[in-house]
Amino acid sequence: MQPTRYYPQQKLRAGIYPKLICYGSYTMLGSVRADYMSLTGTLDGQYALTAGSLRATGAIRVPTLGGNNIFFYGTSSMRGILQVNKSVTLLGCYIGDGPIVCPIVNIEGTATISGRITAAQITAKGVLSLGMLNAETIRVEFADQSHCTGLLGKKIIISRKPMPTLLRLFAPVRSNQDPKFHVNSSITGEYVSLEHVTVDTVKGVDVNIGPGCHVNKVFYREHLYIDEEAYVDWYEPYDDPENTPPNAGSSSGGNVV
Repeated sequence: MQPTRYYPQQKLRAGIYPKLICYGSYTMLGSVRADYMSLTGTLDGQYALTAGSLRATGAIRVPTLGGNNIFFYGTSSMRGILQVNKSVTLLGCYIGDGPIVCPIVNIEGTATISGRITAAQITAKGVLSLGMLNAETIRVEFADQSHCTGLLGKKIIISRKPMPTLLRLFAPVRSNQDPKFHVNSSITGEYVSLEHVTVDTVKGVDVNIGPGCHVNKVFYREHLYIDEEAYVDWYEPYDDPENTPPNAGSSSGGNVV
């Protein structure tokens, strides 16, 4: 069966398609469902879009984008709710205005996402400007000045890594010699490991404050390590936060509690 093809300045009719390939700019006339969809260009509509598998480069502006596997690449953007059953992959330069709900979210390149990301597993690498991250496992490898609203999960690891050569095409060159990952609110997890992170509050069972970190307050339940090149203003066990234990206080690093 030949795929349905739409070309520039055409309307996308409502319907169910086995295979949909689009080039150019389109306006949806109704809800669309496709087993497979490829988009190079822009798609606008006031209706839901659902694809079993979607590969897109360009811009999608719909109330809800759903399906099983969604892959944005190159320079792309999405406005609306991204609610996916299996995986979302954002590769290259991506701008998202709206929340993402999906079991597996992979981000690599430069990403600006204003909405909350809710998943079982989030992996984000590159130059990042993100909203709230909420997942069982969160792994962030930032390459330049980056930030997010906050992180909530079971296992949270943040480290600084160089941008892969190919993805440098999508990242601006900056002169900052000591980039940080800035968290606007707090980080809460069971296992938390941080490098070059600035944040007000960290709370966890097993907490590792690595080099280059500046944290105002750390609450830990079992283990706390503070690297000698990190600074923590205050730390204490959080089982009894009302009373200051003998080993609570400030630290310039190099402490194992």
